[in-house]
Amino acid sequence: MVVLKCKMCGGTLNIDGTSSVATCEYCGAKQTVSLSDDEKRVNLYNRANRLRLANEFDKAAALYENIVAEFPEEAEAYWGLVLCHYGIEYVDDPATAFKIPTCHRASFDSVLQNENYQMALENADVAAQKVYRDQARELERIRTEILAISQNETPYDIFICYKETDPKGERTIDSVIAQNVYDALTEKGYKVFFSRISLEDKLGQQYEPFIFAALNSAKIMLAFGTQYEYYHAVWVKNEWNRFLKLMAKDKSKVLIPCYKDIDPYDMPEEFKPLQAQDMGKVGAMQDLLRGIGKILPLKPQPATYQVSPTIAPLIQRLFMLLEDGDFYNAQSYCERILDIDPECGKAYLGKLMVECNIRQVAQFADYTYDLSENINYQKFLKYADAETLAAFTNYLKEAQEKKRYQTLEINYQNAINIKENAKTRQDLEYALGVFTAISYYKNCQQLKEECLQALDGLEHQIDYRNALGLVHHATGTDDIDKALEILNKIPHYKEAPKYIQEICPKYRAIFSLLHQFQTLFQEWSLNKGNIITTLWQQLTIQQSNPYFTANLSPIENTEFYAIHKKTVALIEEIDTFQNQYSSGVYNAKNFIEFQENKAKVLLLEDLLHATKNRVLTFGKYMDEPIEWTILKWEDSKCLLVSSKCLEMCAYADYCDSLEWNKTPMRKFLNTTFLQAAFTKSEATLIAETKIDDIAKDKLFILTREEIETYFPTEEHRECDLSYHLQRSLPFDPNKNRWWLRTEGTGYRTLAFVDNQGVIHQEGDVVSTRYNTIRPAMWLEVQ
Repeated sequence: MVVLKCKMCGGTLNIDGTSSVATCEYCGAKQTVSLSDDEKRVNLYNRANRLRLANEFDKAAALYENIVAEFPEEAEAYWGLVLCHYGIEYVDDPATAFKIPTCHRASFDSVLQNENYQMALENADVAAQKVYRDQARELERIRTEILAISQNETPYDIFICYKETDPKGERTIDSVIAQNVYDALTEKGYKVFFSRISLEDKLGQQYEPFIFAALNSAKIMLAFGTQYEYYHAVWVKNEWNRFLKLMAKDKSKVLIPCYKDIDPYDMPEEFKPLQAQDMGKVGAMQDLLRGIGKILPLKPQPATYQVSPTIAPLIQRLFMLLEDGDFYNAQSYCERILDIDPECGKAYLGKLMVECNIRQVAQFADYTYDLSENINYQKFLKYADAETLAAFTNYLKEAQEKKRYQTLEINYQNAINIKENAKTRQDLEYALGVFTAISYYKNCQQLKEECLQALDGLEHQIDYRNALGLVHHATGTDDIDKALEILNKIPHYKEAPKYIQEICPKYRAIFSLLHQFQTLFQEWSLNKGNIITTLWQQLTIQQSNPYFTANLSPIENTEFYAIHKKTVALIEEIDTFQNQYSSGVYNAKNFIEFQENKAKVLLLEDLLHATKNRVLTFGKYMDEPIEWTILKWEDSKCLLVSSKCLEMCAYADYCDSLEWNKTPMRKFLNTTFLQAAFTKSEATLIAETKIDDIAKDKLFILTREEIETYFPTEEHRECDLSYHLQRSLPFDPNKNRWWLRTEGTGYRTLAFVDNQGVIHQEGDVVSTRYNTIRPAMWLEVQ
């Protein structure tokens, strides 16, 4: 009897031999399995999985290759090659106790475009394909996150590969030798990756993004080994093997094996073509440093700029004036300094800050305008000292990264809008081109696939729209039959199955009843009147509403009355429809309007009930129902604010206008959030409100004055976080702050409320991304 092992934990799987998907009873992981009952093939799978679980990815990949070579239609083997290529290890998630994937071999190559992944899909059945796609999307998300982190790392010159501890957990001689080399190289000015030191400030984080960045940027790898086994330790081999693959693509990279107390012939076979360094011989350190110097010469360091004692106080005063925002006097100090020293880089930096209206050098991290043609910027680059220039350059890099992200986001959102509203092949092809160009960004790879599917199904879409047009504007069974004829040609497209099996038969039955009504009315008689009554009872919708039958006084309770009035009007419309129905004046469009009115009645019932405890559940965000606190009523409208903080968002970019109608927060609330949180029918109930006498919006945030009116005490202002925010905030949730739509007293700041309910008028910088929001809106009930 053949036994398959779990790919995540190694436990024995119970499979029935007919399904390609199984769930491990030990770790709960859902996974694909081979349907083969061939003992040789199953044993190969189990051996390969054991090696992969031990992080021996290259050895495991060799076994999966053997399976593919002998059985080229084995989808599981191709998927195993994908897991090995990206070095996937499944570890326990402390939050859920489920197995989650971690990546030990990040790559610039997309998982979704991996050749072995495509072969796995091609050879899998429908059930397995779904599991492969879900797992591949998760791996792609992890890979993208690793790339995003690694892009912010400073490039390295040299990567030191070694084994840190021996089997007893004690430090190896390899580690000591490697650190001596590290100290010598860093003293010379090289940027060196040595995990013992380079990763010591990364506690609590995954190491792969930093190792990936270092391997890709380093020009030289030094692989240390004092024992044969140390060179072949899992993580040591993982590093030098990845570097060898990078060397095959980039001929400028060099790997130098550094050995001691072992025979050179005992080093890995892959090292034999390479020039090695014996660290046991006299003068080995000097020889190694000299050789590295020839391969990677150090760039000459600029001379340190010495500030003249005469201008030092002037420079200090200059930056104090800049920090105070006194740009006029700061400009005059710049000229005084340059009169004394025409080559003072800091004076030119001061002139640049005056010109850009910037108080602190760090604010250049938010300055996205091009400075290349600016004369003060050019002179600053020419005369700046190394330390000031390095800090300034880092700020500009951060600004460029923000600008790049903003451009990406604009292109991304634009392409999404074009894709979602595409009416022609040209629209879809344009969106496809954008998603292809930025396939590494967010879910562009998935959107690219959706565009391709949409292009393939464009003909189906036209048929689908024609069929739905016939259904929703039908006047008889002939229209329904024509729609069914079209839908049967595309039985799996979008909601075609639902229309074929449910909606069209229902409409057909209704039109059939109408035909009977018309016949009976034409042959009206006392005896047949009973038949008419019986048929009508099949279509009568019974209305029962305890809130409306209660003795509610419009004078005593205007809130109840406003909702009651609207609901009665809707019921009257329903009654009108029923009267038309009974007299034969009817089409499918009437029926749809009737259903919408009925849905509104149910929603108004909820609102009527909510007036009793001042809390209404309305909409859903991040799969969590949204609770709203009712603040006040005006005629038939009520003002609501979310009972919890729902999302984190900057109010505006640092250089943006602070007018509400020009802020990114306004755009986020009235586009992204509105579409995500409410259905179309729910959104129609939200009234457009004039904000600051300028913008007309459905969603906004409250001002300080409004908060003090509706939440008079600090206790009332305390606010919990949504479950989504509890998981997303990168700091202690107890430090939560939520924005108010009132400018702070500080420069470019906005007032906020802290987690204790205290209002801070001095405010926080408007570009702060981790403050949260409590959306507010007016709900229209008439």
